Amino acid sequence: YDGTAQVSASGAMTLLSTVTASNSATVDVETTFSSTYTTYLLVGTGIKIPGGGGGGINLICRFKVGGVYDAGANYYYHSSKLSVGAATYDAINSAAATSIAITGTNTTAAAESSINFSLFIHDPSSTTLSKKVYWQGSYTDGVDVPRKTAGMGGNTAITALTGIRIMGDSGNITGVFRLYSIANS
Repeated sequence: YDGTAQVSASGAMTLLSTVTASNSATVDVETTFSSTYTTYLLVGTGIKIPGGGGGGINLICRFKVGGVYDAGANYYYHSSKLSVGAATYDAINSAAATSIAITGTNTTAAAESSINFSLFIHDPSSTTLSKKVYWQGSYTDGVDVPRKTAGMGGNTAITALTGIRIMGDSGNITGVFRLYSIANS
């Protein structure tokens, strides 16, 4: 459970921006983060990585901190990859990555396959706290098995976060990304 239903029921969410990707190398969600809110929700729906048929591609994100998208080894994450094909735990992780992996290896070639996720961002304007996110969602893996993803990650920077870049670790993506603010009270 990610809290979305409870927050939606209270009427405390406001849609700030929508970005639609159409064969895009990167999707940048920015210019909407401010000190007005301390919590944001990024929802990705119907995401496909057309070059991803056959697997081998992860959906990843990077943070815009200090005015640039950080591609250095300043990220850490742990992402579960629960499968309908097994009753065992599987995950990917890193303590010094160049991005955060939201999904494991996936394929989105089939018409019914897509990546969907909800990602929470807290305190993006803070200049005293490192930037962290957590998420959950679903996707289809490289052998066409449905999977649930859930995880957390962050960046070591303590400068303000002003954007999030979503992309495949190769290939271009399609899909819709909506950024919501969640009222402070």
